[in-house]
Amino acid sequence: MSDSATAEPTIGALEQGLHAAQALLAAGNLEGALTLFAELRERFATAYEPFQRAAFALMEAARLDEAEALLTRARQHFPDIAALAIDHAWIAHRRHAIAEAVARWDAVRRAFPDHPGGYVGAAVTLREAGQLDAADTLLTQAEGLFPNELSMLVERAWMANARRDLPAAIERWADVRRRMPDFWLGYTGGGTALRDAHRLDEADAVLQEATARFPDAPQPSIEYAQLAVVRRDWPEAHRRWQKVAEHFPDRFDAYTGQAQALREMHRLPDAETALRQAAERFPQRVEILIELAWSVTHQNRFPEAIGLWETIRTRFPDHVGGYNGGAVALANAGQLDTASELLTLAMGRFPDHPGPPLEGGWIAFGIGNFTEAERVFRWVADRFPDQPVAQLGLGRALRAQNRSLEAETVLRNALERFPAFALLAGELADLTGIPAPSPPAADPAPAAAPLLIGAAGPAPIRTGPLRIAVTGFHLSNQIVQILARLAPLRGKLQVERLDVGSSVEAIRERLPAGWLEGADVYFEETMVGSTQVKTGLRGCLPDRCTIRTFATSGCHSLWPFRGRDERLVPEPPTYNGGRYSHTDPVAASLAGTALTDDALFDAYLALTEDPAFDLDRGYANDLAQWQRDDAACDVKLADFIDARFRNERLFATPHERMTPIVREIVRQLLETPEIAALADPVAVQDAMDRLLLDWRASHQGLPVHPRVGRHFDLQWWSPDMRYRMLGNDFTFRDYLIRYIRWSPWLP
Repeated sequence: MSDSATAEPTIGALEQGLHAAQALLAAGNLEGALTLFAELRERFATAYEPFQRAAFALMEAARLDEAEALLTRARQHFPDIAALAIDHAWIAHRRHAIAEAVARWDAVRRAFPDHPGGYVGAAVTLREAGQLDAADTLLTQAEGLFPNELSMLVERAWMANARRDLPAAIERWADVRRRMPDFWLGYTGGGTALRDAHRLDEADAVLQEATARFPDAPQPSIEYAQLAVVRRDWPEAHRRWQKVAEHFPDRFDAYTGQAQALREMHRLPDAETALRQAAERFPQRVEILIELAWSVTHQNRFPEAIGLWETIRTRFPDHVGGYNGGAVALANAGQLDTASELLTLAMGRFPDHPGPPLEGGWIAFGIGNFTEAERVFRWVADRFPDQPVAQLGLGRALRAQNRSLEAETVLRNALERFPAFALLAGELADLTGIPAPSPPAADPAPAAAPLLIGAAGPAPIRTGPLRIAVTGFHLSNQIVQILARLAPLRGKLQVERLDVGSSVEAIRERLPAGWLEGADVYFEETMVGSTQVKTGLRGCLPDRCTIRTFATSGCHSLWPFRGRDERLVPEPPTYNGGRYSHTDPVAASLAGTALTDDALFDAYLALTEDPAFDLDRGYANDLAQWQRDDAACDVKLADFIDARFRNERLFATPHERMTPIVREIVRQLLETPEIAALADPVAVQDAMDRLLLDWRASHQGLPVHPRVGRHFDLQWWSPDMRYRMLGNDFTFRDYLIRYIRWSPWLP
């Protein structure tokens, strides 16, 4: 069939095939989807989408070798498609192959000089390689391109949270509830502020009311369950998580939440059952399988654990966790040679990842081979000089050999380089008998379970919580809340939100004396706040404070019909920012037309079918922006968003993110070495997933146009989908008719 013959049926058939493949993926049938994508590539030789979507699916399954091979073929057939070259570079980035990633980003910039993706991706990779000046240059280029739009009423409450001014936050969330009683975020936000102020009974009452008022909104139920976790009321936490699973069965967090509660109640078989159910229901979530494998490993069922870890490596060969965990299980089973071989394989496969060699060092330490542990930790310290955990391991290995003076020298030198890494201070204090100063913990940390060989090294000696500073606004506020509420890290972190909308002097006045100078970790939200203030804050940090940055990504391709509407003016006191702030000039052109609702809606649909609205171009622009954001930061989102764009609802409005993006940002931040050393990383990730069970990061959802939903094969979308917009519940048609007629609605 020629390209010109029956063009519309051909496009329709391709879209149907892509839709069917996505449905298979949603059902967990990866192999079936890959087979269908292969058939589509043969049938529609001029379409690049079957290549790209199959590569997305493979990347989602952590099968990076196959994804790379497919993208290499695709680039040969479609050399002018920038997205394929960008995805190819992101694969190298995901592998932690820094030099290769930098080379690929250079190639992207040469081939597509007007495409921002090459600059963004290169900045991210350079940042991870420690070339901070180059990364900062690209960050500066990316800043301010897409300013955020925030609701003023809700933002006032968020800002109080950001300043850690809890009395003001509590009052402002109460004001949100008074003015918008049908807006669930007023309840969950208020519950959070009350919880952070240790007014737990009041927080419980607010959240319980929220679950009754908003039975169809998952976030109140999630917050209600998480509050029981914070209170360490495990029977109640289990009961609440069960209710979450019953009402929102598509959330895997409900299963892992139950598993955590069951573990804490020492019901290990029941916890394992919950994890197996989650693994069966969500087969593409490697995190669940890893948690299940760790659960079996910690029960000393090493042969079974070894098999599970091998399954993870087979299904997800590009996920380093399968190698690290497998080595731990093998070592505990006495198969030390096999464990060593596996870690050697992992070091070859992930040469820029410190995890496998560190695991080898802890295994050697755990079996009493302190000379080998010393050798490995020295090598890691040389190969990864910014890894304080290697210095800690070296100090412990020397100390175990009764070489206390050498151990003290190593620890003191390391502490000079990493002055805020509390584990080093604690180890040195234990060695010398001189207590290390530390601020009091807000809550006692739960007793640590006995550690397996290599699971996280010997139990760390803590003398105080890790200090973490977080800058930014709405997104950063959520990160602060999440970090403060993760049960495995309870009492081990002291998290402060820094308001970069004020001055450095004002920030320092709100903190204890010397707090910034002793910060361990600094998380900076880019593109928001004063650059001068952020520069000043960085100048207050100790030299070896770990600094990580993350962007506030937005999306315009889901809402492409935007532009000027002369009717948008402030209408106080009800619509201070204008009645419909997300404008649509096509809809505005129909204002005042004497048509019925049906005719008006049909007329709008006809106008928006104009091919001048290039939806693919809009998505390419969004992807380029995500990559620009990534390039300026060491937390990467472009690849994550691009791979899940069609299968998960990632954005609520052009500038407001949904839960999956918040979860991914926090997941990457939790990999910061200082945090990862405090608790079992798998347990921390599990707790984070439970906490974020359908966490509603946005207070409203802007309806998606049917043409957009069909064009992008959005698996989470349907034509009659309903959207919560503050005190309203609209379909796209409801919203569109109201917008054209400029009708009032509940703000």
